[in-house]
Amino acid sequence: MYGNGAAHDLVELIRTKRVDATLQTDFSVRFETDEEGNQALKLVGEPLFEGGVHYVLRKEEDELAAKLDEAVRAAKADGTIAKLSMEWFGQDFTKSLQELGESLR
Repeated sequence: MYGNGAAHDLVELIRTKRVDATLQTDFSVRFETDEEGNQALKLVGEPLFEGGVHYVLRKEEDELAAKLDEAVRAAKADGTIAKLSMEWFGQDFTKSLQELGESLR
């Protein structure tokens, strides 16, 4: 098992059979397809942990942070982020791993 490098690099190591397995996020694996457009890799086992996506600001950007927090809350509440996630990624990545359940496999 190998777990060092960018997601695409690690996936390429599996494809070329230089490694047998790697630790990877479900997000990056979903975009790896074979020549016919079929899913090329699969996730196995239970997720090791659940991570989040965060925006990063300078420490003194309190006003901007408050505006971003409000905008994200509103977009989550009205379903905008879920809709965009489905449109662009084919899955609602706003849901937790528990909510997604077996759809990750």
